[in-house]
Amino acid sequence: MVLPGIPRLDKQLRRFFAVDIHIHQYPEVFSPFGIFQFNLAARSELVDSKLFGDTRGLNSLLLAKLCVGFNELLSRAPDHERRECRVSTEFSWLMGPAIQIIERLISDRADVCFDTDVIEILLKIPAMRHWAGDQINEYKDRLNELIPAWHKFNDAYFWQSIEEARTSLAEKDKRLTDAWEVLWRGHYWQFESDSFDRVLGFINTTQYEDDQLVALSLAFRGYTQFEQPPEWQSQLEEVVAGKEALATNLQELLNPPVSETWFYPDFTNSQLRVS
Repeated sequence: MVLPGIPRLDKQLRRFFAVDIHIHQYPEVFSPFGIFQFNLAARSELVDSKLFGDTRGLNSLLLAKLCVGFNELLSRAPDHERRECRVSTEFSWLMGPAIQIIERLISDRADVCFDTDVIEILLKIPAMRHWAGDQINEYKDRLNELIPAWHKFNDAYFWQSIEEARTSLAEKDKRLTDAWEVLWRGHYWQFESDSFDRVLGFINTTQYEDDQLVALSLAFRGYTQFEQPPEWQSQLEEVVAGKEALATNLQELLNPPVSETWFYPDFTNSQLRVS
């Protein structure tokens, strides 16, 4: 039975949310009278529904499946577009609940966080806040604390943001060799003063020269942000030794032409932060 004024649960939703899940166990999720009442009047109530107020009773596999569904809906056309960010105009209101589910998964350090859908949703958030912040509810997430504390995920998320930006630039026949392309966007990943050695390590662990240049630019911004410790400069010079393109780039950063003014924004309390 369907209540008057509430449409039947979309078959697509059942396909995305019902795989391997017993619907009767989670009626508040799958019932057309629960969180997926796709009538405009219900949207504000759905965002604050019981599920998203307390996800402790739901396991990581279920929450991961919800992320798969949310990401698909958030990616549906027609969409808003802000550079590389595309979010469904119809389903952008789901971003608030998606953030809360991801916060739970990150808090649990669940392996599913490394799945494509979790990171893709995170990558949609910064640009969406600029043009549709009112569609993200007032829930105060802790992702800006939880993600940097989990180094493995923080770094994977950073490199995926690089890949996304690189794909966008490639359409214009441009390379991405500077972390600035993603630093200004307001992602949740961060690199604090105690991350310097880890960032330097990216130069040796990445194979692609453009990625090595990205890592070098990130490390150099840390060096300038954290008062240019002499020992850090020595480490920078050591790690690029024997890598011609990187060594040249580092010298240009350390000794810019007099006519040029190098601008390194203040990332305190942002992606680069003093711990």
